[in-house]
Amino acid sequence: MSRSPVLFAATLVVAATALAAADGNLAERTLAAADRARLADFAATRDAVLDEVRPAVAGADARTLAAALEPEPQPILGTDLRGDYRCRTLKLGGPLPFIAYGWFDCAVEDDDIGYRLVKTSGSQRLAGHFIDAADDRLIYYGALHYADEPAKAYGDDPERDQVGYLFRTGEGRYRLELPRPRLESQFDVLLIEPR
Repeated sequence: MSRSPVLFAATLVVAATALAAADGNLAERTLAAADRARLADFAATRDAVLDEVRPAVAGADARTLAAALEPEPQPILGTDLRGDYRCRTLKLGGPLPFIAYGWFDCAVEDDDIGYRLVKTSGSQRLAGHFIDAADDRLIYYGALHYADEPAKAYGDDPERDQVGYLFRTGEGRYRLELPRPRLESQFDVLLIEPR
């Protein structure tokens, strides 16, 4: 007995809707209310910080910022993120309008939860996981830790918790945007590219 194409298409739509709802439920169950609020305000926070920072930076800093934010997000769902990378943090807003750090080591591993991003060098490090959000972004949730201490898990210390979106900007290139980090800045951008 063969199934009709209409029934098959309807089954695919229901499955896709269920998957999207499951991802939404996963974010709802995983993220603290304050972090869900940070994501809900993501676009407004990003726009406000950039409106404040862009006029305050010039020269090489302005070129670095523009180059970091220029690539449009590309589809990311289904991308194999695993690998060794180098990463660079840009801090926007706060006591100084713009700080660009040098390049450090990062990696994306696959563990029992899923893809896990780790920054493995530098004084400020991070570790966290991803949740599917949309075709062009993943939700990142993780925690900051320092080089002289073990990695923290999301939820261990709300003052260290991080949340944001990971965008694919090219082949093996990504941009992690973290709104309203708890320390030092108003918006962080982590550039990730092949080592």
